[in-house]
Amino acid sequence: MAHAYLFSGPRGTGKTSTAKIFAKALNCLAVVDGEPCNGCANCQAINAGTFLDILEIDAASHRRIDDVRELQERLPFGPVQGRYKVYIIDEVHMLTPEAFNALLKTLEEPPAHVVFLLATTEPQKIPQTVLSRCLRFDFRPLSPQEISAYLQGVARAAGVELEDRAAWALARMAKGALRDALSLLEECAAYAGQRLREEDVRQVLGLLAEEELLALGEAVWQEDYVRLVRLLAEAWERGKQPVEVVREFLSYLRDLLTLRLCPGRFDLLHFSPSAHAELARQASLVTPARIWRVAEVLGELEGQLRFTGQPEVLLELAFLEVAGERETEADRLATLEKRLERLEKTLAGGVPEGWAAGEGPSATRTLAPAGEASPRALGEEAGESEILPGAAEEGRSVESLPWWPQVLELARRKPKVRALLGGVKAVVVAGDRLRLGLTARFHKEEIEKPATKTVVEELLARVLKRPVSLECFVLGEAEVVKQPKGAKEKEQDVLDEALRLFGGTLMDRIDGDS
Repeated sequence: MAHAYLFSGPRGTGKTSTAKIFAKALNCLAVVDGEPCNGCANCQAINAGTFLDILEIDAASHRRIDDVRELQERLPFGPVQGRYKVYIIDEVHMLTPEAFNALLKTLEEPPAHVVFLLATTEPQKIPQTVLSRCLRFDFRPLSPQEISAYLQGVARAAGVELEDRAAWALARMAKGALRDALSLLEECAAYAGQRLREEDVRQVLGLLAEEELLALGEAVWQEDYVRLVRLLAEAWERGKQPVEVVREFLSYLRDLLTLRLCPGRFDLLHFSPSAHAELARQASLVTPARIWRVAEVLGELEGQLRFTGQPEVLLELAFLEVAGERETEADRLATLEKRLERLEKTLAGGVPEGWAAGEGPSATRTLAPAGEASPRALGEEAGESEILPGAAEEGRSVESLPWWPQVLELARRKPKVRALLGGVKAVVVAGDRLRLGLTARFHKEEIEKPATKTVVEELLARVLKRPVSLECFVLGEAEVVKQPKGAKEKEQDVLDEALRLFGGTLMDRIDGDS
């Protein structure tokens, strides 16, 4: 037998209860195959709470070094009633570093009559020096099937008729914690009496029925906006809270995605077996990408609901937004198909539709949208122009670019970058170079900072499917792009500069090829 044990795992999975049973077994006078008999004097005293040799300490409220020193002063004294003195330290990770250091030597070499039983929900917070001196056991959360079966047994023993779907609803609400499931069962039984139905559980706990969640999902996937608003309105009328609706729907999305990626694995689902057939049907209607998108929107919404005065309206808008996602995807696909058609015609030597004569890759680009000043209007100099060699598409307003909303969507996780990109009004693509027209110089300077520029270039590369080099300019300020000069033009520039420096006059010129 070890001198120190560590029981770790999520809350409500039986760590402290196991420690108490273990302590009883260590001091039982008539152990049967390692199990306490519950009939001897020691077992009866432990059950009554009068046994002096089992001490339970809450480390959350006794976490200082002085508390550990007080415990150490008692260790040399032998047990009074049993064979071992057992110290159960609950939430041991709450001890201070100084308290852990004081406990370390005691854990390594305790008296022969002392056994430590440590329990924690966060073993990663315990120093390695303490972990290495304990025999560790990890407790796992229970599955809904296990909790449901156990609740049925408890209900039968208590004379309560518990419906299967009611037991499953309690198990799903407990999220793997058997202690929570038992507390919920007691709460619901006090409300419903001797017969506990699923309707009673939903009424007490404020849950949506599985049929309601499936109906909500069906309305989203089929873009049935009228039914979607009506279902949400009915939920508000029954007193359902928006946060709970979001959490329940996220659980539904989890099961739907699991079934979509793992067909036939109904044992992995949290929904009751009666809903498996409908879940499988709905899983066949949607893609994993769309499920992820809906989960992402609702996951972000859950944190926002606490800070709004109209959570019901915000939730309705979110559901209507995700219900319309399919139309947006179809529109983007149609736009992409049109652009591919135009590109094929360009590569074939034809003139793409929508391009007038004289337009195309070598034509002059308008860098600003209608109503904004373009570089051409802001000033030109001899030998300079706005023509961007190798431009891939026309520079135009961001509102007319089908891929710009995707860039803004990707930037949502970085609020500062998203705010800066909101100031972009015009875009021009020139080969691998992409120029952003901004309304404020502050935005230009912020985007051109190395860290921000790298982030924006990564976002643009993900959307455009190719690496890009980012440049910025401010709409309303004079800016021109120089046309690359040929060899003769460069030679003339050198000659002109030499004449200027030496005050000379060109009398005659003989070209090298004459």
